[in-house]
Amino acid sequence: MKSHSASVATAVSRVQKRRDDARQRVLESATSLFAENGFAETSIASIAREADVSVGGFYNLFDSKEALYREMVINRTQEFYESLRQARNSGGNPVERLQKVMVEKLVLFQQEADAIHVHLSVNPGARMSLISSFPEQARLTFERGMSETAAVINEGIRDGLFAPQDALRAAAAIDAVSTALYLAHLEDPAANNAARVLADVQRYTGAMLRSETSPGESPGHSRNRETAG
Repeated sequence: MKSHSASVATAVSRVQKRRDDARQRVLESATSLFAENGFAETSIASIAREADVSVGGFYNLFDSKEALYREMVINRTQEFYESLRQARNSGGNPVERLQKVMVEKLVLFQQEADAIHVHLSVNPGARMSLISSFPEQARLTFERGMSETAAVINEGIRDGLFAPQDALRAAAAIDAVSTALYLAHLEDPAANNAARVLADVQRYTGAMLRSETSPGESPGHSRNRETAG
């Protein structure tokens, strides 16, 4: 027979699992409804109904719709970070690794286009400074990614691939350029197709870093450059 303490632990675990499942359903339902209807137009009642929880159950999970949205941003930022980290650490020299990061970032922007549009509608200032629109925990995740990109740039400087410079500033500049061009792609894909904006990002990255991987050629002009669809 199970001891009393083991039975209690099992019951608590089941309650926590039901709570975690409900929380995940609410997050997924809210993501879908925000993308379809907009943040302001989506009510807590509609989110609760879509997630199959009561309105009271919603408030047991989140203090407000704004609190729910903050958690969504934190979760998405962490997912972005993990995907870019894998690209950054996937092997190759620093030039190749930065190329992979730029490709992966474009793919992520395309996959999360609806969520990005919602975020821009909720935070108009995000268009000027994406990081300033993030909750603190998401900003810390973003800054960790910037530091890791700077470490790759420092490797390139050490290996003579990049000109000596402040690697963290270079990482921030590359991120700003890529974010601006990828947002332009999302807003008007016909005028700013994926291959074109990716080539521009890689060319500007090469110019900023002054890569010398081959005579007269920047990282953006690799014959085997990968492009997003």
